[in-house]
Amino acid sequence: MACSSDQHRADISDIPPQVTCLYLSDSLHAADTSALSLAHQKVYQNFGNFWRDYSEDILRLGAARNPETLLNWKDFAEDPLISELERAIQEVHGPQLDSYCKALDEAFRRYRYFFPNDSLPEVVFMNSGFNYGVWPTETHLGIGLDFFIGADHPLVEPLDPTIFPAYIKEKMRTELLVPDALRGWLLVHFQNRCYSDETLVESVLYYGKMMYLLELMLPEEAPYRLMDYTPEQLEWVRENERNIWVSFSDQEILYERRKFEMNRWVNDAPFTRAADLPQDTPARVGMWIGWQMVKDYMQRNPEVTPDEMLSIQDPLTFLNAYRPD
Repeated sequence: MACSSDQHRADISDIPPQVTCLYLSDSLHAADTSALSLAHQKVYQNFGNFWRDYSEDILRLGAARNPETLLNWKDFAEDPLISELERAIQEVHGPQLDSYCKALDEAFRRYRYFFPNDSLPEVVFMNSGFNYGVWPTETHLGIGLDFFIGADHPLVEPLDPTIFPAYIKEKMRTELLVPDALRGWLLVHFQNRCYSDETLVESVLYYGKMMYLLELMLPEEAPYRLMDYTPEQLEWVRENERNIWVSFSDQEILYERRKFEMNRWVNDAPFTRAADLPQDTPARVGMWIGWQMVKDYMQRNPEVTPDEMLSIQDPLTFLNAYRPD
């Protein structure tokens, strides 16, 4: 489905490749631990700060600067369950890694069109041991391939339902890998510049701005995938847009400051439990409303660039432009 913001369609014909993609497990498996210090040095050279994140925060194997942490990873990789997961990753994703990298590169080339001087991450595919699907930093975009092996994969079904409830498992689909990774990167990349959660309307507008940028980066992607929805969920929010807006536009809700109540509109969950919305309201409907507000504003103001849009802090600018169907 084409992007609705045709006035901001990127011409990337003259923009060269922007990102490189690495598969961390391949490099770690190839590391010759009989020469441990040298192998450790090569890992640091190839992956830099991401090795620190992976070893210390994602897997919690030990200090990144300690060469013996590389041995701890070898023990992790040889665990029967992790070995089975690695085989599943290779079977599901191995033939697709080049296509993922191509899609991500094209998306970042479109991003470069709108933000020519901005920094871009190096993409690292990883086996996270079902810890993280996306790990975005300013220098790297880590993608846990295990989180996208398929909702119906035999390794997904037995995952602890207290940690992986059904609504999480349903999103572990391969077709969501690229949009989920880019959305996660955008949310982190711009948080210092324009994130505000003082009120609910400021929070949903931040998410809406990021969704608008995601659509610019993936103009041919189906909108329901950009939202992690099913086609039926997207149809529901479209058909009920005015009713959602009636609930959301109450002044006490718009300017809600209690974080627990605000999170009801934007956090992942089986559904959005907020205001008087019915239980079949899809999760994160506040993100979707924010996206529609930003799109309406940009369509009414085609002279405004995406970069200028990000700098607009007054919610009334977007509220006044929004006309729910």
